[in-house]
Amino acid sequence: MVNPKMVVGADLTKTYTATSGLSTSTNISNLPYRPGEVIVKSVDGGTKRYKFVLFMDIAAVAGYMATYTTRDDNFAVSTAAGDETSQVLQPAGMAVVAVDEGKWGWIQTYGLNDVAMLTDGSVVAGQAVIPHATTDGAIGPYLATETGNNMCGNALNTDSGSVSAIGDIFLDCPKG
Repeated sequence: MVNPKMVVGADLTKTYTATSGLSTSTNISNLPYRPGEVIVKSVDGGTKRYKFVLFMDIAAVAGYMATYTTRDDNFAVSTAAGDETSQVLQPAGMAVVAVDEGKWGWIQTYGLNDVAMLTDGSVVAGQAVIPHATTDGAIGPYLATETGNNMCGNALNTDSGSVSAIGDIFLDCPKG
């Protein structure tokens, strides 16, 4: 993980287009932040972390869970469920705003979520949550039958019982 730093005035709602080195370069001159750069913000007595990433495969909706596209980098993500390029749905973080495919933007990796997250309809308060295997951008409950370390946080309230948005998730993504 890149050492986090406090950034005053970082606009987490902006998205960016790289003019060169789109997929693997970590030294893209026209981007305002380094790929994979982590920033920390103190909000209401709590800490939140955000990471600057490249959104691959499909556009992201605010509140969608993103997963890393490979185990080899820490900045290329996708919100496509069960995507062949996603590595065991390793959670990266939650999209802070809508981001078009191929654009750079921010994901939240730690702290109380900024926007409601999409669930699979079976999340109960107090459960650990993971990226959902079949619903794009959604999270679902971590079950005893799960393999791997793909937990991305804990639900603080119960969803409606159908695919819907849930208010409070405490995010804690492993590479965030």
